[in-house]
Amino acid sequence: MRSRVAVEESVKVIPPSAPRMIIPYEATNSALIKVSGYAENETEVELLLNGVSYEKEEVDEDGSFVFEEINLVEGDNYIQALTISKDNISSEMSPTFSVSYDKIAPYLNITNPSEDSVEVESLDYEIRGETESGASVTVNNSIAVVDDMGQFKLKIQLISGQNEVEIISRDLAGNETKKKVKIKYVL
Repeated sequence: MRSRVAVEESVKVIPPSAPRMIIPYEATNSALIKVSGYAENETEVELLLNGVSYEKEEVDEDGSFVFEEINLVEGDNYIQALTISKDNISSEMSPTFSVSYDKIAPYLNITNPSEDSVEVESLDYEIRGETESGASVTVNNSIAVVDDMGQFKLKIQLISGQNEVEIISRDLAGNETKKKVKIKYVL
C-alpha cells in the first residue's frame, strides 16, 4: 500500500530591518524634540517612548521618517523604534537611545573671590569655585578645569585697574548659570 506524503510549501517572510534613528544629543532643556531616521520603503515606523508606543509615521519614498514633536518627561527618556511592513510584520527593536530632559540650571558657587568685588595686588589671580558634576565652566570665555566633584579653577591675568570677570556654568542640556565679579588690580 502506498502512503501519500503531504508536502507543505512554506514561504519564508523576511521581516524588515530595524529603523536607524538620528537623535543628535544626549540631553536637552526642551521638552519637545525631533527624531528622524531611515527605514525600508513602503513601511511605517513605530516609536516607543519609555517602553510605551508613542506614535507611528509612514516612511517617505527616500526611506526617511520624522517624528516632529516628541514630548519628553523630566529626567531620563528611553527611545526605541521598530519597522512594520505592509503585511504587518515587525522588525527587531532598534537600539535604545537615552535623552535626558533637564530644565534646571546648574548651581554655581564662586569660592575665590568669595565677594562680588575685591581689590588685589597681584597680576595673576586664580578663580575657584564649584558647580554640578559634569558641567563645563568658562571664565571670560576661557575654559576652566572641572574635576569629577564639580570643583573648578582657572588662573587669569589681570590688567591694571578694574577687571570684570564673568563665570558661566553650563550643563549637558544647555542650561546656564552666570555670575560676575569685579577684581581691581592695584600696583
